[in-house]
Amino acid sequence: MVRIELENRLDKPTSLHVHGLSKLVFQDGIPEIEPTPSIKPGESYVYQFPAWQAGTFFYHAGDPSQIPQGLLGPFIVLPNENQLTGGEIPYRDYVLVLQQWDIPQEKIGEITPGVYKPRKFDTAPNFFTINGKAFPETEGLRTKYGKKIRIRFINKSSASHSMHVHGHDFQVVSVNGFPRYNIYDDTINVASGQRIDIEFLSINPGSLPINGTKTFHKRIMGKHQVVW
Repeated sequence: MVRIELENRLDKPTSLHVHGLSKLVFQDGIPEIEPTPSIKPGESYVYQFPAWQAGTFFYHAGDPSQIPQGLLGPFIVLPNENQLTGGEIPYRDYVLVLQQWDIPQEKIGEITPGVYKPRKFDTAPNFFTINGKAFPETEGLRTKYGKKIRIRFINKSSASHSMHVHGHDFQVVSVNGFPRYNIYDDTINVASGQRIDIEFLSINPGSLPINGTKTFHKRIMGKHQVVW
């Protein structure tokens, strides 16, 4: 059972939604359309629900305007003893949150250093990030030769993003929390709101990128992560 006590220290109402994990409607955290509470400033609320499904999910505020300000993050449910398949446990387990931003008065590929307030919706993006950073500020994913690595892609944007792992083929092991074991590739398209877990053996030494393959990824300081 998961128990989360949310205390609202903001100056406006908020709520918490765990994306992809089924729960009772009054625990779902979308007060505009559900009988779930909107937590006023200074108030708190306890969300409680069973984590019945192992997998990759994410949480975010029920108010869309609060999401670009940072109110979101990964929500990982690890398998219990009865759910383990007996396979090798990965040497490293990484989460990559894919986002896109619509930053006012900035042109594609010309974002200058500064403090910006992105628009509420990202339907006309001019900047892309992995875990809140764009290359070359992204952090490398470290592994060792011959070791298995897992990467959990979470797409919290309004567009799909095709992600390519250079120098390695991978196996898709989970889509939206449901196991998959018969898909092998080197590029995977992650739809809006989707979570895809991949695994591969680190057999090609060196510094290799993981990046988006679409044209706008390359024009806008595209998604880029390095595996060592």
